[in-house]
Amino acid sequence: MPSTTPASKPIRQIDSERQLLCVLHGAISQHRDLWLNSGILHGNINLDTIRIGDESQGSLVYPHESIQPDPTFQSVMTLSESVLNSTGMPPKDYLDDLESFYYVLAYITIACTGPNAYLPSSALAVWVSNPTSREAVLKKEAMLIRNGLDSADFESNWIQRLLFLPLLSKFHRVLQCHYLRKLELAGGDVNAKPGLTSGEDGERERREETALIYERVLGLFEYMIGAVERTDALQKRNAAEREEEDEEVDVSEPVRLERRARRRARAMQAWHREVKKISRKYHSKR
Repeated sequence: MPSTTPASKPIRQIDSERQLLCVLHGAISQHRDLWLNSGILHGNINLDTIRIGDESQGSLVYPHESIQPDPTFQSVMTLSESVLNSTGMPPKDYLDDLESFYYVLAYITIACTGPNAYLPSSALAVWVSNPTSREAVLKKEAMLIRNGLDSADFESNWIQRLLFLPLLSKFHRVLQCHYLRKLELAGGDVNAKPGLTSGEDGERERREETALIYERVLGLFEYMIGAVERTDALQKRNAAEREEEDEEVDVSEPVRLERRARRRARAMQAWHREVKKISRKYHSKR
């Protein structure tokens, strides 16, 4: 079992969009390595077990088995067994933990207003306030098997919805596809995708498929990290231009205000163009 020594602070205290992405990328990378090399599941991924380390490096802590898992971010299949008393469910695997990462990302993206500050989100109210209720599990499952979250669910302006909505959408599609496949296989659906080969060949196929799923998810985060860095650079350039405006002393106040308004309008237009360009490329990339 990996070390349970926590990093500096939990992910609930993230202070920027880039840090959020980097921390989740690091934690998912660690999870991939442990699953592929040792078959270790976490089972309790939440706002406290994902940690922020030095230079925004992300990691996971593995609580002692005696600690009760936080159901808020548990997978639908896990909760279906414990809350709905469903039977015949497939054994839990790495996809259940990836689903938990998705719920953490969704919660922070939608409800976070700053470091350790969160709105009482109406979009997620049921499964956050009472995650072990039947209604919460069914709503979470409906979100998973249908269309996931959309822009109307965003209640915080701290996170750029135009940038993060494509990430949530792509992540959701990965989980949705494999959740439905697991349901079909568990239910004996004759139209389900055939199982993998047995024996050593089957094990190799499973590892290759698993590695590809992790690669796809991590690739989503890597692309978004670059996108956020580009928009941050644009905003810094705009801020520098505003500082130059404030230092102008050879013009009257009305002229200064007019120039400032024009520059801010151009800066806002440039920022929106960049965000839309990134969003379009991201939708067509994967």
